[in-house]
Amino acid sequence: MARGKEQLEMQSARAREFPGSAGEALSARTHIAALEAAANAIFIADAELRIQWVNRAFTTTTGYTLEEIVGRSARFLREGAGDATSFEETARAIAAGQPWQGDVANRRKDGTIVRLLVSETPVRDPRGAITHVIGVAQDVTERRRAETDLRIRVAALEAAANAITITDRDGHIEWVNDAFTKLSGYTREEVVGQTPRLLKSGQQDEGFYRELWGTVLAGNVWRGEMTNRRKDGSLYIQEATITPVRDESGAIVRLVGVGQDVTERRDLEAQLRQAQKMEAVGQLAGGIAHDFNNLLTTVLASAEMLSDQIPRASSLREDVDAIAKAGKRGAELTRNLLAFSRRQRLEMQVVDLTAVIAEFAQIIRRVLREDIVLRVDLYEPVWVRADPMAVEQMLMNLATNARDAMPSGGTLAIEAGHERLEEGSPLLNGSGKPGDHAIITVRDTGAGMTDEVRRRVFEPFFTTKPVGSGTGLGMAMVYGLMKQLSGVVSVESELGRGTSIRLAFPLVAPAPRAVEPAADTRQATSALLETILVVDDDPTVRRVAERALTRHGYRVQGMEDGITALEAVLRGDATVDLIVTDAVMPGLGGSDLCKRLRAAGVTTPVLITSGNSAREVLGDASLKGVAFLGKPWTIPELLAKVRETLRGAGAKPG
Repeated sequence: MARGKEQLEMQSARAREFPGSAGEALSARTHIAALEAAANAIFIADAELRIQWVNRAFTTTTGYTLEEIVGRSARFLREGAGDATSFEETARAIAAGQPWQGDVANRRKDGTIVRLLVSETPVRDPRGAITHVIGVAQDVTERRRAETDLRIRVAALEAAANAITITDRDGHIEWVNDAFTKLSGYTREEVVGQTPRLLKSGQQDEGFYRELWGTVLAGNVWRGEMTNRRKDGSLYIQEATITPVRDESGAIVRLVGVGQDVTERRDLEAQLRQAQKMEAVGQLAGGIAHDFNNLLTTVLASAEMLSDQIPRASSLREDVDAIAKAGKRGAELTRNLLAFSRRQRLEMQVVDLTAVIAEFAQIIRRVLREDIVLRVDLYEPVWVRADPMAVEQMLMNLATNARDAMPSGGTLAIEAGHERLEEGSPLLNGSGKPGDHAIITVRDTGAGMTDEVRRRVFEPFFTTKPVGSGTGLGMAMVYGLMKQLSGVVSVESELGRGTSIRLAFPLVAPAPRAVEPAADTRQATSALLETILVVDDDPTVRRVAERALTRHGYRVQGMEDGITALEAVLRGDATVDLIVTDAVMPGLGGSDLCKRLRAAGVTTPVLITSGNSAREVLGDASLKGVAFLGKPWTIPELLAKVRETLRGAGAKPG
């Protein structure tokens, strides 16, 4: 402090030596007072940067008193902050007579670090020798902290996975991050100054945007989904949040939008909803089909037995034939329901799809009008594991839909070939497995579909045809069958430009050449004396089976449920050569009845009947060797299966 006073006294004395000393002294005191009152920290050092004087702002900034600082090298402030390098730079510049400026770190007396923007200027005497250094330091700690914080925030926004947009109050884009440019396809230069209208897809009406702007300009956060259009014209679904930003006065000055591409998620959710809907309605359809199959079994078998008793010349035969035809049409409807519910009985085998298509093409030609050209392109044999009748059924549905979509004529093309589908292929729809596939493409030049129709095309009972012209089960049936066949189906369509449907089946090795078995000349309906136990909870089905088997020479016992049948067999009340049982019955179904019998050591052959597939009914390994007959069955089918099962079990006539 004494040295500081000496400095001031010296400067005052020197001021008094100048002419007009009173005015000069006043000027010196004024300058010193001004330096003391300055907001920035000011210090005066000698040529070796030993501090000679500091103002009050300097002591406030560093926490040291004047006495603790004067006479010490400025190095101690920087070394304590780990910034000794900047001091060496300063010393070299001053020694060279050059001013120096830099951003340095100083350690305060309390140990905290302060950032200072320092300017140091050498002062020369009349001979040019450096006598003093004047330094001015501005505390920029908070500014640097704010700048660092801002850089971190900007870097975080830039690195964010979501698309971020900052606009002014009127929606003009001021900044976007990299995620936005990647999602939209626009560069930052292309969008700055524009409004988000350049992303409009036309999928939202004006009311949607009025509600959005009304929300944010009222100071509220808007949340929702919108469909946007990329630079290349493709669409994407964005889940967005738009937040208004206010200034100090509370006025809205900026809008910050954060968007996430949820296109894939929405597609997967739509597929899940579709699968759940298909499953729910499929279960209903399967249940209806089960009951309907029992009715049809009774109708068809009764019609056959009645027909056998009516003379061929009788006019009643025509009525009976009409009943039989109606029953068969009902059976076809049941097959459609089961196909839709993925419970259709499929006879899986290794087949060449091109051979199936080539043979079935003649039938397809008959369902098309003369103004529709059918083009069939089969490039190479493609082998898959499938049910040929299921493939034909799908082709017929697709051909019928294509015909109806071309009321003024056109071209229907059916192609088959081989293609390797890689992971992520759009055709796999996220559900199929990559690998080699056989592809059937059914393409028409018809009216095409809107995006809404295309998204709903596989929904059960959804149809665009007039009332009475379609059931809405055709495409749902295709979807269900492809699931059963471990394949996938995709639809590409554009309004006015036709529709292309592709069916992809996993490729398999070609089937070995089949050897024709010797013909069995024995009659399936020859009268024998085996005893058959018929178990079915539906009395009409049970009675018609009893009558049919009795009329063809079998001894028959009937029981209404599996529990009664099990108890009778185990007690020895029912000594039988064959058990014919329904698969689904209250209490104890056919599969469980068979398992209980096998567990008790009963080896009597069992024939299970069901409207569901053999795979579903006989999937358990414990049922290996059990015979199966699908419903609805006809009397010839029942008799043939009974005979086959008895022969396989080695039964002897009684």
